[in-house]
Amino acid sequence: MYKETEAEILEAAKLHKVNRKLLENWRSKGLVPRPKQIHLGRQGSKSLYPAGTVQQVIALCEIHKEKHHLSSVAWWLWWQGYEIPSHVIRTYISKALERFSIVFSLKATTIEP
Repeated sequence: MYKETEAEILEAAKLHKVNRKLLENWRSKGLVPRPKQIHLGRQGSKSLYPAGTVQQVIALCEIHKEKHHLSSVAWWLWWQGYEIPSHVIRTYISKALERFSIVFSLKATTIEP
């Protein structure tokens, strides 16, 4: 169900210094769900985020204090049960496996029989 406004999200995350531009950046990277545009007829429209987006943004801020790379933040959000696009998680895992393989191959070449 879509029911949270951008204003509510920004107000809840005010202590973490989240602004509209930062929220849009996180949304573009798949860390925050996209809002749904609700048409109100002559009164225009409004955007509503899925229920739980406030908690996701707060969790994102808390994780981001310790994990500086957004790909790591995405992984930890996903690990905690938040919806993160699968391509974001696959990219993170793929890069982690590449790093692991490089480290492992370096250690294998430095071990003497």
